Amino acid sequence: MANWQFITIIGAFILTFFGFILTILGTTRSLQTLLNERFTSFRNEIKAELASLRSETKAELASLRSETKAELADLRSEFRTEQASLRSEFRTEHAALSEQFTSFRNEIGAEQASLRSEFRTEHAALSEQFTSFRNEIRAELVGIRSEIEALRNEVRQNDKRYDERFARIEADIREIKADLRQLFKPALPG
Repeated sequence: MANWQFITIIGAFILTFFGFILTILGTTRSLQTLLNERFTSFRNEIKAELASLRSETKAELASLRSETKAELADLRSEFRTEQASLRSEFRTEHAALSEQFTSFRNEIGAEQASLRSEFRTEHAALSEQFTSFRNEIRAELVGIRSEIEALRNEVRQNDKRYDERFARIEADIREIKADLRQLFKPALPG
């Protein structure tokens, strides 16, 4: 074989090899392009899906927010209505209790005033009775003292009279004894 044939075969082989490599590279490039396109389309689909999900989620969140706001507004209005009702009931009940308390306090005050008046009347009557009783007792005491003094004077006078009578009786007894001694005196010669 000649050199030129050998070089041709080797050249053809190298060209075939380079063609094969270029074909593989071209195929790889086209596969890469295809994969890139498919990946890009997949990515775009995912982005679109995510965007639609985001928009759906945002719409859902917006509707939930609006529903929640509406429910909260309803709850707030119900709460405020209930609170106003409770305040009104409390004020009514408080006013009724205050009125009852004031009425009770007025009744107690009237009862206390009548008791004070009754006490003062009773006290004045009892004081007057006590004063008259004390005056009567004092008058009785003065009368009793004067009676006692009169009795003492009478006892003193009676004592004096009895002493005088006793002294007279003793004197009479002495005289009688003296007379009896003289009568029964033995006659002594004398």
